[in-house]
Amino acid sequence: MGSISCANPSVEQGDLSVQLPADTHIEHIIPLFTAARFASVANWGRHWLPMPYIDPYISFPLGAPTQTPGIRTAFWEDVWNNPEGLPRNLPLVTPDSADLRRPVDRVFEALGSNTNPSHFVLIQSAINNVKGQFEAFAFPMQDNEFNGYVRQALAGNNTAIRCFLAPLRETIAMFQYLRDPDIDSRRNTIATSVTEQLQLIEQHTEGSEGLTAHWHEFYPFYFSQVSEFARNWVNDRVRYIQRTFAGSESYERDFVLKEAQEIEKQIPDLKYPWED
Repeated sequence: MGSISCANPSVEQGDLSVQLPADTHIEHIIPLFTAARFASVANWGRHWLPMPYIDPYISFPLGAPTQTPGIRTAFWEDVWNNPEGLPRNLPLVTPDSADLRRPVDRVFEALGSNTNPSHFVLIQSAINNVKGQFEAFAFPMQDNEFNGYVRQALAGNNTAIRCFLAPLRETIAMFQYLRDPDIDSRRNTIATSVTEQLQLIEQHTEGSEGLTAHWHEFYPFYFSQVSEFARNWVNDRVRYIQRTFAGSESYERDFVLKEAQEIEKQIPDLKYPWED
């Protein structure tokens, strides 16, 4: 696997040769595109703004300055994606890993690959899709579509109720999954493995000073923004439901408002365990 540039990764796919149950995905607990977003932050010396981007792989960060100075562009152009950027025979990422000499490949390998599948997780497709949207600061359902379902529900369409409640319930399920002790432990192990690879890269390349410090700054900052983005979206959608149904005469009014209230109670828990 590899990356063409720090802002536009191109990962080679490899099948794991397993038959998945219906409506499930094998997922990276920490998404692969984290490598690209981390690299862009470390290059530009600015964090990502928690907002949707047209193309999350090409856009560059426009948020607050990082405490760690940005790493010069020469490193990213000449070393980060260089197939021979590292010396031979460095410690392997895992016993089954290849002798990866392209620095970014070591990060991808730490995040999970067909030679490092130990932290892949089988997850329901709907939850994985919502997780992927939030991690890229995108909404799981656009407001105009969501609001359209709410209006249809007011007009008596019961299917529309399920449609607008689904992404809210899936968001709750997403954070229940992320807060599971086993998943949290795996996530911490993966983040530590990335740290170890970045330390190794710093030791064996020129111009990479600060790479590990950037990861320690980027990782908690970025994902705390992800959870805040999710909480804000759920809160806004719940408020819209409550405003719309509060004065309605829909025979489903009480059911919808009760569901909205139950979701509202869980908004404070939409965060990663380390944010408690």
